[in-house]
Amino acid sequence: MDRGDGIIRWSPNRTRDEFLSINVNYRILQLHKPTGQIVPEQFDYEDVEKYTDFQGFGTYDWSPSNPGLVALGTKSGEVHLLRVDDGSNDSMILPLKLQRTCQAVAFNTTGLLAVGLDRVRNDQCLHIWDINQRLSNWDPAKKGWQTPPFPADPLHKLEASVAITSTRWFEDQPQTLVVGVKNQSVRIHDLRGSFPQQTYLNID
Repeated sequence: MDRGDGIIRWSPNRTRDEFLSINVNYRILQLHKPTGQIVPEQFDYEDVEKYTDFQGFGTYDWSPSNPGLVALGTKSGEVHLLRVDDGSNDSMILPLKLQRTCQAVAFNTTGLLAVGLDRVRNDQCLHIWDINQRLSNWDPAKKGWQTPPFPADPLHKLEASVAITSTRWFEDQPQTLVVGVKNQSVRIHDLRGSFPQQTYLNID
């Protein structure tokens, strides 16, 4: 593996011993598995699968609950959900009514995906999607997603008219999300219950 390959990330699922490499220039994403001991100047691994010719992206995340699922957030505002473990080169796209840059994506351990978007007036910029809605009848033994299109609206739409620059779920509280709002604050959203609760941590 060359140093120019770009991004390397170990699986967020602690039960799986594998990692991704993403060559941003050539738009190649590869799934790898270690095959030997890690010693100085040597790391043995094998290539498992490859995903090619994906859209240019500014942010990404790898699902801890669905090992073959990677989300890419694009400058046009689309979120592409890639199937990276079966060689199908299949993807799904989350719909977005008002186009703007997708600046952050983050999966939790139960199948929720938080999408942080650039500011646009009179629209919410933090979208929470339930990926389980689309994967309820999905057969991982078959290639591709074999699923219908996503519904027009996410599970939750929050944070009106602000730019969401980062998102992260709490590992021990998968329904609690922290987001960064550009030039304003860090905010915590508790999604338990019918109405999400919000806490502000202002930036001076």
